[in-house]
Amino acid sequence: MGWWLSVFMFINGAWVPGSEADVDGWAAREYETREICETRREFTVRSLSEAAASGRRITPTHWVCNEGTPLTDVPTDLSLPPTD
Repeated sequence: MGWWLSVFMFINGAWVPGSEADVDGWAAREYETREICETRREFTVRSLSEAAASGRRITPTHWVCNEGTPLTDVPTDLSLPPTD
């Protein structure tokens, strides 16, 4: 079993799995190890933070590495993102 990097996006007041968002390219991706998955997660979070810091409007996201299959249920520990 591989490790999956799953994304959840905050859209219209709710957390939505990336695969259900109406945006291409946001489905979960499989990696061979937890370490590779975590490295990719950290890169993605850092890249989105840098884009937001440069003034781009970025939809709030939450990234999770998990073993087995992609997550489709929103983790219960997600809080609402800060409002602008």
